Amino acid sequence: MNEEARKPRNIDLSSVKPTGVSHMPPKAAVQEITEEQGFTSREGKPSQKETPPPDTKAAPGATLKRRPGARKKHRNEAFNTRLKTETMADIISICDERDWTYADFVERALKAFKKEQGI
Repeated sequence: MNEEARKPRNIDLSSVKPTGVSHMPPKAAVQEITEEQGFTSREGKPSQKETPPPDTKAAPGATLKRRPGARKKHRNEAFNTRLKTETMADIISICDERDWTYADFVERALKAFKKEQGI
């Protein structure tokens, strides 16, 4: 490569001026537009699925039904791996038959492995 091709170019941008002043629109206007368009907030507002419809009254002390597999077990670690298609099919089948989550399966498999190995 030529040495001159490696030298940085000196570009004068002093003649370039901004075309206008950048400003943030009022928060109320942004919220109104996003609600009209159906955008959801990043601030963690509950979705429509988690709250009962406004025309129905929830019984006092009633709790929302969780989706299958969504159980609170105080798990806070993620475990992501690649499996063979057949292995994943077997795990799904076992979990479906026993109404287990994948986490339940892994925990039970680890417990059985430790028992088998005498750990």
